[in-house]
Amino acid sequence: MPLTIAKLEITEPKLSYSRREVATAKASEYVLETQLARRGLLIGLSIKQDTLQLALVGNLNQNSSSLFKEFIAVSLGRGYDKLDFDLAGLKNLDGAGLAALVWVRNQLQEQHGQLTLSNLSRELRTKLLAVNFQYLVSLADYDYQ
Repeated sequence: MPLTIAKLEITEPKLSYSRREVATAKASEYVLETQLARRGLLIGLSIKQDTLQLALVGNLNQNSSSLFKEFIAVSLGRGYDKLDFDLAGLKNLDGAGLAALVWVRNQLQEQHGQLTLSNLSRELRTKLLAVNFQYLVSLADYDYQ
């Protein structure tokens, strides 16, 4: 039964989902993955302990950044608050892609989560350091001194 406090409705978390709900969620993820692939970005997913690891391959740019944010929103909606982006396969990151990473960081910060970027190329690391991105997210294998 919902509990109402100052016109704010709080409901119990749903612990089981119907086959239709699961199928709908998987279908929407598949649609987003397909649309991202058409825009030049592939995402590989794996889970390690309590961290969702995403391997990004291709281009995170103006063409793909809005769909990327939708995809991440779906993942965050499933309760993941630790994300690790493996950027070894990322070929192009423009301003819109950088803004998408900042958006992900802000969403995680609201949930007291954590974003880590790993396996950065030298070129990408230089680009991120030039805009002081290391102060916003954790760059794996980076010496902050």
